This record gives sequence, structure tokens and C-alpha cells, in this order.
Amino acid sequence: MPAPALMPLISRSLPAYDSGGFGGSNAATNAVDADYSTNWRLVNVPSGGSPQYWALDISGVAGAAKASVVLHWFNDASLSFWDGVSAQSSANFNNLLRDYTLRGHAGAGGGVPPVIGDAGWVTLATVTGNVYRSRQHALTLTGYNWLSFRITAANGAGGNNDVAGQVNVHDIAAGNADNILFLGDSIMSEGMSWRNIGGTPWTNGPLTKQIETRLARYPLYQNGGVPTTASGYGDTNKATLFSGFTGKYAVLGWGANDSSAGVSKATFKANMLSIATYALGTVGCTAVILPKVTKRTTDAPADAFVVQYNAAITELAAADPTHVLVGPDFYAAVNSGTLPLRDGLHPTFVGAGNGYEVMIGMWADWLVANLYPATGVGAATLPALTGAGAGVFAATPFATVLGGTGVWTGVAGAVPNLTVRQGDTVTKFLTVADAGQPTDLTNAAVTFHLRLPNSTTDSLAQSLTLTNAPGGVATLTLTAAQTAALPALRTLRYEVECVDAIGNVTTPVAGLCYIGEDSG
Repeated sequence: MPAPALMPLISRSLPAYDSGGFGGSNAATNAVDADYSTNWRLVNVPSGGSPQYWALDISGVAGAAKASVVLHWFNDASLSFWDGVSAQSSANFNNLLRDYTLRGHAGAGGGVPPVIGDAGWVTLATVTGNVYRSRQHALTLTGYNWLSFRITAANGAGGNNDVAGQVNVHDIAAGNADNILFLGDSIMSEGMSWRNIGGTPWTNGPLTKQIETRLARYPLYQNGGVPTTASGYGDTNKATLFSGFTGKYAVLGWGANDSSAGVSKATFKANMLSIATYALGTVGCTAVILPKVTKRTTDAPADAFVVQYNAAITELAAADPTHVLVGPDFYAAVNSGTLPLRDGLHPTFVGAGNGYEVMIGMWADWLVANLYPATGVGAATLPALTGAGAGVFAATPFATVLGGTGVWTGVAGAVPNLTVRQGDTVTKFLTVADAGQPTDLTNAAVTFHLRLPNSTTDSLAQSLTLTNAPGGVATLTLTAAQTAALPALRTLRYEVECVDAIGNVTTPVAGLCYIGEDSG
């Protein structure tokens, strides 16, 4: 499956203005900044008689990048992706956009925006009675220098009935496939939020930030979690949940609440299949992703159902492996003690290595390995050496060379995604050999690099000489001191270069490995 085309984020750090906000950490510019501890929030309560606005100066964006965009706004202060209640006093709403229009204006940028009542504003989209915590809007901004929200109503109880949120605008001229709707229950809602449920930033940023850091791309991930829901809810409300979604991938993250209710495996499987069929057919998704349901550590009867649900997920993927993908295995992570829970069901959210941080990292690892294959040569084969006496230079598949007891974990896919804990000694990280001309590799120089993706600076480099001819095999061993020095909770790109005895040079083989926390 080819990686989705890039969807450049064209709104980052552009000049932004509003009709009167709290300023500081709630300033208008915070809606589009790169700081995940800040938020935009108005002071005034919007109404038909007193409309409020937020405006973005897009005059500096190239015309080609405005031709086809998707705007994604979201509000983490509200608990549920979709509430189904339109009353402004709903307890599940806080400072949520309710009635608004998106508008464009061709007036010159570089200063304050045209006044809210200026006749030059052109309506691009209109929403009334909104009960979603986030929405996507596909727009054409060609010819406009300003983009704004004109807001006439908000959802929320007194004191929280103004407007707050974040706004991202992506250029989708190359496609809108790097756009995933994460549906599910409270675990999805909490874990996919911009900040943790305590209101503080995630240590390594939300999932989008982690992908940006690792791969220099900024995808659109929409949080579709609805607390207390189960797969039956998802099936019944699938049209509503997918309404307005413009992307190509959907995560179906139900099962925890099914297990509490004793929903049978057959019913769970039928519900998930129905939602997947709708996503793939009616919505037009490329694929759906089904993560393994989190283990229930304090409710054995419920956990027995979870085991059955995870078997159903495996069966659904086996029946259509191209369109139904098995996501991260959260059950195994809880079972191994890697993913801590706070109540036998929900991950912890405070402290280093808390459960949600682990879960977000697992999603990042899975996406890097499965949706964003690394550029360059895969790990199973390397290109042929060039020059006289060239043989076929190949890396033995990881499954046959990994050593140790659980130190390394391979993930299926064209590009393995490997995990090592800091402070562990790793043996047999990678073995390289020349099957065609082994004597050429005798005394060859092999260099292993570990570096951040898109970086040319090594986090670690180790040079070896092949000495055990014939056969020419080199094995990389990382010491405890070396792994302890690697950056924790990061994905590194490894590259292997070889110059053989007669001067032939290989193109580097490349892959990804994930550096976990100190094993203690």
C-alpha cells in the first residue's frame, strides 16, 4: 500500500485575529501555532445580534496551495465527537462552535481583516446547530487573502458558552488520503485529544505532532471518540459519525464497552463488519483499521469477551487483508505491563510513561510502519553491488537473526519497525551477507547509522569489518551504554552501508527502529 500523498499544513503560524479574546495562551494566533499547550478562545458570547469572528490572513500562501484545501477545526474542551443534543446547555459541550459561516475575502492582507460586515466577504460554508466537537470542510480558497469564521451561536453552559478551538488548513491538491477518522469510545476520545484529560500537554505531543517530528509530514487525524459507546452504537449511527468526513482511512476502536455489556463475539463482529462495509463502500475509504481491544485487568468475565473480540478482529482482517487492517495490539501491551491502566480499563494519563503516552506512541509506530513506509530500500533485500565481481548483497530477514529474549520485537510489513529498551544489550540487530560473492565481503567495511528520520546527523554510528570469510557476515551489537545514550520514545532511521574488498559501494539499506524507555 503506497504512502498517502503529503497534505501540507498551510495555516501554521499565519497572522490571525478575532473579535475579542482572552489573549495570552488563548490568543487568536494560538489556533494555528505549533504550541500544543495553547488554545484560541473568545471572551464574548456570540449571538445573531452580536456575531463574533476569527480571521486568518492567507495572503502569503501561494495560489496553487489554495486551490483545494481541507479545513479541520476541533475543540478538545468538549467530551464527545458527536453528542446528538442541540441544547446549548448540554454538559458535554464547552465553548463549542454551533452556528457559523466560513467566509473568504479578496481584500489585501498584511494588516487587520476587513470588518465583519464588509460586503466583500463571500460565504464558503454554513453550519447551524452543530453538535460535533470537530468538523472538516473541503474548500477552494483561490482568489482570497482572508479566511474567517463568522459565529452567531455556541454550545455550552454559562461561563463556557463562548468559543474555543484549534484550526488547521491543509493543501490537498495531491490528495486527501493522509486523513484518518479515529472512531471509538472514551479511550479513543481521551487518547486522541490535543492535550491529556488533565489539561496539560502530552510529553511528546499528540499523534499528529509525533508523526510530524518523525517523518516531517503533517496528517489530519480527527478525534471521533464518543464516551460510553459500543460497536452497536457505531453501527446504528455510522452515517452520522462519518458525516462530513473527507478522508480515506477510518479507525474503528470499539470493544471495551461491549465487553462490559456481555455482547457476543458474533454480534460484535457483525457490527464491526457493518461499519467497515459502510466506510469502504458508501464513504469510499481506502481501508479501515481495527486496533486490538484493551485488556480488562479487573473484570475477568469482561476480559473473556475482549479475547473473543480480538479474535473477531483477526478474522475480519484475514477475510479482506487489503481493506481491513489490524492496528496496534493494546491487549498485548497491557498484558506485558507496557501500557498501564488507571481503573482496569482506561490508560493512566499522568507521569512519565503513562498509559496514554504509550498508546499514542504505539499508534505512531504502527502508522510509521504500515501507512508511511520509509523511503529507500526495504530491509529484506539490498541492491546488487556494482563493479567487477559484484554479487547480490542481502540482509537476512529479521526474524532469523534477532537474538535476545524479547529485546527486539518485529512488526509485520515491508519495513520492519523495531523496538529496543534503553539500557539493554542488543545482540544480532542486523546481519548482512553477500550470497553471490562472499569473498568480496572479506575485510569489507560496514557502517551502521542510527539517526532521526530526515536527518543526516547520527545518533549512533558503528563501523565493523567483515572477517569470517567465506560467507562474509557482519553482526551489529549495541551495548547497554550505547542504547542508554539513544533518545528515548523516538523512532530512529537505521542505515547500513558497505564497501567491499574491491571497492564496490552499496546504496544504504534503510528501516526504522523505535527506542523505548529505560527498562530499569
